[in-house]
Amino acid sequence: MSFEADVVQILRSGNKRENKTAFPDEAWPLYDSMTKAGCHLESEILGTGLACVTINNGEKDISIRNCTSGPTVQRSMIDMMIGEPWKEK
Repeated sequence: MSFEADVVQILRSGNKRENKTAFPDEAWPLYDSMTKAGCHLESEILGTGLACVTINNGEKDISIRNCTSGPTVQRSMIDMMIGEPWKEK
C-alpha cells in the first residue's frame, strides 16, 4: 500500500506549486515525524535535467540531494528522511 505525501515543486520561474507523490506505507512514520517537526519536502528540476530534492524547515534546506528524474526522486526523498535531519541539533 502507499500514501500520498505533499511536496512543494519549485518551478523554473521560481514560483512554487503544491504537488503530491506516492510513498510506500513504510515511509509514513518518517514523513509524519518530519511534518510534525515543521519540515516539508521540495523538488526542483535543474537546468542539467537532474532533480534536486530537499527537506526544508521553513527557514532553510536541512538536507539536499541531486538525483536523476523519475522514480529515483521518491527513493532519494525517503533516503533523506531515514537520516531524520530535523532531529539534529
